Amino acid sequence: MPELYQAAVTVMMRLVFLFAAEERGLLLLGDPLYDEHYAVSTLAARLREAADMGGEELLGRRYDAWSRLLATFRAVHGGVSHDRLHLPAYGGDLFDPDRFPFLEGRPALSRWRESPARPLPIDNRTVLHLLEALQLLRVPVPGGGGAEMQRLSFRALGIEQIGHVYEGLLDHTAVRAQDVVLGLAGTKAKEPEIPVTRLEEAGGKGEEELLRLLKEETGRSEKALTKALQGYVVNPPSQSRLLEACGNDPELLYRITPYAGLIREDSYGAPYVVRPKSAYVTAGTDRRATGAHYTPRSLTEPIVQRTLEPVVYRGPAEGLPREDWRLKGAAELLELKVCDMAMGSGAFLVQACRYLGERLMEAWEGAERGGGLEATPIIDITPEGAPAGEGDQVVPRDPVDREMTALRLVASRCLYGVDKNPLAVEMAKLSLWLLTLAKGQRFTFLDHALKCGDSLVGLSRAQIERFSWDPPEQAGQMLLASGFIAERLKRAEELRRWVREAGSEVREEQLKQQNRAAEPALEDVRLIGDVVIAAFFAGDKPKAREGKRLAAWEKVRGWLGGDANAAGGHAELVERAAALRAGAKGVAPFHWEVEFPEVFGRAGAGSAAGVGAGPGFDGIVGNPPFAGKNTMASGNHLNYPDWLKTAHDGSHSNADLVAHFFRRAYSLLAPGGCFGLIATNTIAQGDTRATGLAWIRGQAGSLYSANRRVPWPGQAAVIVSVVHARHGSYRGSHLLDDQPVDRITAFLFPTGSDDDPHRLAANAGKSFIGSYILGMGFTFDDTDKKGKASPIAEMRRLIAENPANQEVIFPYIGGEEVNTSPTHAHHRSVINFGERGEEECRRRWPEVMGIVEERVRPERMKLSEDNQDGRNRKKHWWRWGRYTPALFEAIRGWGGCW
Repeated sequence: MPELYQAAVTVMMRLVFLFAAEERGLLLLGDPLYDEHYAVSTLAARLREAADMGGEELLGRRYDAWSRLLATFRAVHGGVSHDRLHLPAYGGDLFDPDRFPFLEGRPALSRWRESPARPLPIDNRTVLHLLEALQLLRVPVPGGGGAEMQRLSFRALGIEQIGHVYEGLLDHTAVRAQDVVLGLAGTKAKEPEIPVTRLEEAGGKGEEELLRLLKEETGRSEKALTKALQGYVVNPPSQSRLLEACGNDPELLYRITPYAGLIREDSYGAPYVVRPKSAYVTAGTDRRATGAHYTPRSLTEPIVQRTLEPVVYRGPAEGLPREDWRLKGAAELLELKVCDMAMGSGAFLVQACRYLGERLMEAWEGAERGGGLEATPIIDITPEGAPAGEGDQVVPRDPVDREMTALRLVASRCLYGVDKNPLAVEMAKLSLWLLTLAKGQRFTFLDHALKCGDSLVGLSRAQIERFSWDPPEQAGQMLLASGFIAERLKRAEELRRWVREAGSEVREEQLKQQNRAAEPALEDVRLIGDVVIAAFFAGDKPKAREGKRLAAWEKVRGWLGGDANAAGGHAELVERAAALRAGAKGVAPFHWEVEFPEVFGRAGAGSAAGVGAGPGFDGIVGNPPFAGKNTMASGNHLNYPDWLKTAHDGSHSNADLVAHFFRRAYSLLAPGGCFGLIATNTIAQGDTRATGLAWIRGQAGSLYSANRRVPWPGQAAVIVSVVHARHGSYRGSHLLDDQPVDRITAFLFPTGSDDDPHRLAANAGKSFIGSYILGMGFTFDDTDKKGKASPIAEMRRLIAENPANQEVIFPYIGGEEVNTSPTHAHHRSVINFGERGEEECRRRWPEVMGIVEERVRPERMKLSEDNQDGRNRKKHWWRWGRYTPALFEAIRGWGGCW
């Protein structure tokens, strides 16, 4: 099913690109032959006209529109060469017909130029609704007159706006229905798809339980839900529509009729009923679980500028006044390497491309005028700023062509990005294509630099050579000859440089051949690294992991040594690497030095090239995902937290995930490189600070700019921090919350130490984190609007009928009471069985135990067993999520304490 959803989103991205390209005059819109047989911008209007004349039902029996879209996709990818129509081949993965051959009705692994296509029977009605969903926008009519549909102008639509809309697609996934599923009407933020069996189970416990479920899932009020359930009118027309949605199955109609008033309409205006084995799209959790947010331009612009100023100018990091800053030359600018480690749909890369493109054009202007002298005649120059000779590529004079040339050069030579989600990678490419789009220019110029993988899971070149995840200085004897790695990486680097710097005259097929030629050299090295990582994730304890590693090494040594079983051994290694990536929580290692050899193979300052500060990136920008300990553990492989602690020595298990991104970013910077990253506002607190900023400061890194509390632009109620750091010293102006300061510590303070305060021995045993209840079902609370807590009246009845129940029911005071009541008066109470066993609790307090079993246990049974906390809470469902016996022992006998 993931492949099905990826294919569907790919079709949508293709259409978005074509809308923008056609409306900007970059394809052949306006050519009669193209308009008649290929154009997508005008296709919806033609289909709508046909629907208005003969009805949408007629469109449901025609299938030519889908074939037309496929033909257009092929034409853009492979080009058209005909005496009446000529379209250059743009290439690229997005339009590659072989990426999802089933869309054309071809078998997997078939080639589009060789195998006949039998397109899927997608009717014209479906194509019409798909196109209108992308091209039409519902806009409120001024004065409260409802809403009207307006056609969206892709010519005027900003790239960030497109990215924001389509990054929302990453929050969804395709699912194969195992039971009948109903799409329910809800609030704007909640329109769920729920299996009928779940509704029936809730209804079997009474109307109150059903309403509680519906309220939680749809966000609607109890009154509105009751009205919807009771207000469905059973008459022939409504039953006929419902029966048709049920596939004319009367038994299914009987099952879903009690919930008919809750069902929303689908795109065709029919009841949203998904029959078993059918596929449907629903909200996913992967991206939300990682705490990822789309970053608007109001944040990307200042972050990119502040990150790259010390990189593109000589002066900021050296402490020179702004008037003495000097822009680097064009050749140096084009050698810069800038990365986003969790790029999403490419918002930061788009802004980095703009910023570097502007600086590159400034450098060109200076080179044309001989260093900026007004009296010097303008000369023709190459993109590197040198005087152009015969046959050299010349920087165009036309302002539009000049800007597009600068943007494309920056995008192809300077920008890199990684993301775990393959759809995000394609969206980032789409964003940069739209920014740099030029007529006749191919798409493949980004394929080498935007890749899919987990930025935090991977090995260095030295670790791969030593076949170990330990730091090289701890890994012991070298197991692989360094020449094996060096030869392959050097070959890949040469081929990739040729692809990056190829001129527009190079044919698409030549670029593909060079790209393909680079991959085998990288695949062998990548496979070895993946096998090492697979050994780590295959074991739960260090001893087991080491055993897996040594066993894998025997296979690798046999393969590289060419013994009799080499072929079989290699196949097994490939299977191990594939198994690591498989499943919903699969791990996709990303070995930075292998994937980007041209970045990490650079020589330092003073090299023959005279540019580049050394191996690594010159700038890293981005908005890495935020995730606390529990969210991170539940959303990833069982051993993911162990990997982070192993990869980042001295890190803390309670650190937010974003701290690990800060640490990895710093380790990937070249000397003198800078990063600018968004973080949760706890980045300077506790274990998160110790894992990230404190470690960076301990590595002689400089924090030269920080904004500690930045409200997130838009609707998300999030407060973030923005931090800039430099690999090495920074003698320029430091800014803390935009105010000049002398220095910035790991606590994001202008003074003080970077280290933790010393613990006072006299306070030992007097301060505790406390307990986490983790279950509203433990509480008695009349103000609870979610229906999780029991009424206070129920608590009073339990105590009146059996005073022994008072032994396990206590007043409950939280932050709300502390902040709103001068006397800290409580209005809630909580059940607390402490660490008692299940049998004792059932025997001594059966009714109280019954409440917990009804209200807490179902939620605990849903917990994942992929982490220790989940297993413990599930096993001991009648206890609080985390109990602190030492705290209660310390306050035993006290009249009160804080």
